[in-house]
Amino acid sequence: MRRFLSIGLFVLLLAGCCRNGRPLIGITTSLTGSGASSTGENYINAVIRSGGLPVLLPVQTDSTVSGELVSSLDGMIVIGGGDVEPLRYGEEAIPEAGVEVVPRRDTSDFMYVRCAIRSKVPVLAICRGEQVVNVALGGSLWQDLPLQKGVNHRDTSHVIFVSPGSWLHSIMGADTLTVNSFHHQAVKDPAPGIVITAVSADGIVEAYDLAAGSENGPVHAVQFHPEVMARRNPVWLALFREFVRECSGKAR
Repeated sequence: MRRFLSIGLFVLLLAGCCRNGRPLIGITTSLTGSGASSTGENYINAVIRSGGLPVLLPVQTDSTVSGELVSSLDGMIVIGGGDVEPLRYGEEAIPEAGVEVVPRRDTSDFMYVRCAIRSKVPVLAICRGEQVVNVALGGSLWQDLPLQKGVNHRDTSHVIFVSPGSWLHSIMGADTLTVNSFHHQAVKDPAPGIVITAVSADGIVEAYDLAAGSENGPVHAVQFHPEVMARRNPVWLALFREFVRECSGKAR
């Protein structure tokens, strides 16, 4: 395992030397049943089409490795996936909520997120990623929206309301957007410093920002999946292009 990670670090450093000025964007991964680290091609394609150089971050639980990988990045995308363990935000799992967790992936994601924030690496968090970042910063989640809120956001599309002046609004230029939805957990209590920038009609947090400060770089988070929508509608690629520009120091 150590040898594998050492080779991965060498490849990452080599990529940094040969990337021709393109920002290096780390993409977190999920853990398959066979133990492989993987991610959807939509995330990879969105970064490439936006001028970034994607690097997959393996699921692993060595904080030193997390720090070394993140320190070599210009930006990081935290991808979607399964549930976050409720104990991480101080709650016992509700039996009826159907929470399904992969503790090793939770540990890996939380390490990467905390390293990125500490290193002031810009972060774009998507779906589960939005939830992970919120919990990592001290917030909490709804364990199951249908059970606790009577809200169904599984396999649906709906309208969200976007705050003027926010990162999302400045890119999309609209007060309302129609987005996709594939989740049953969502932000409940926002962490300190987080500014909610979009909500659904039923009150679910759909986007937030954490402005760059003395202890962190910029963080942008969305509950929906722009990488999926960008596959058919190039308008949604604008989020990734702006994030890549931000990572390269060329943001508006």
